[in-house]
Amino acid sequence: MIIDALQKLHLEMKRLKLTVDVFELTYNEVVCDVIFDADPQKRFSLTFIKKSIGSTLSLAIVPRYDLQIKGSNYIPFLRFFNIGKAGTGMAAQNFSDYLEKNIPTKAKLPTPEIRKILAKHYDVEDSDKIYYASFTNWEKARALNPALNKGRTQKNLLKTKKLYPNLYETIKDYDISINYSTTPRSNEKELLQQLYDTSY
Repeated sequence: MIIDALQKLHLEMKRLKLTVDVFELTYNEVVCDVIFDADPQKRFSLTFIKKSIGSTLSLAIVPRYDLQIKGSNYIPFLRFFNIGKAGTGMAAQNFSDYLEKNIPTKAKLPTPEIRKILAKHYDVEDSDKIYYASFTNWEKARALNPALNKGRTQKNLLKTKKLYPNLYETIKDYDISINYSTTPRSNEKELLQQLYDTSY
C-alpha cells in the first residue's frame, strides 16, 4: 500500500535532520503512538504502540513508501486494531486510506513526552534518563588528565541521535558524551546553548 503522506513527512524530517518522528493515531477506537523510523541505515518502518497497554505492531515500509500489510503480519495487524472477520476483506486498504489522511504534514523535534516513547522503544542506555544535564569533552578531559582512558561510547551517541537530534548534529564529529538526568533542568535551553556556542 503506497502511502504518499509518508514521503511528505519524510521530506520534512530530512529538513530537520530527523531519522524518527512520532505522531498519534486513533483507528477503530485503538489509540496509538506511531513511530516512523526512517533511518537510512536500516529498513524504514511504522511502529504502532497502544497507549492503553503498550503492546506494539511494527510494519515494514519498502521503497516508494509502500507499507507492508500482508503475509505473516496480516493477522497481527487485524488483532492489533480489533478488526473482526467481517471486516478483513478490505481491512488493509481501508487502514491505508485512513492513515494517508491522518499522517501529519509537519515533523517535529522530540518533546520530553516523545523522548520517553523513543527511549523505551529503542531501549537506549539508561532509558529513565532522558533529559540533557551536561556534556563531557573527552579530548579536553584527557589533555587535563593523560592517565584518563575514556571516551564517548557508541550507545551514548545513538541515544543522543534519537532524543536530541539537533545536539547529535553538533557533537557527532567530536569525542563528546552527553550526560543525562532523570529530571528536567529548568535552564535546559541555556545549558544547550552553552554547548552550541562552545568552540571545540
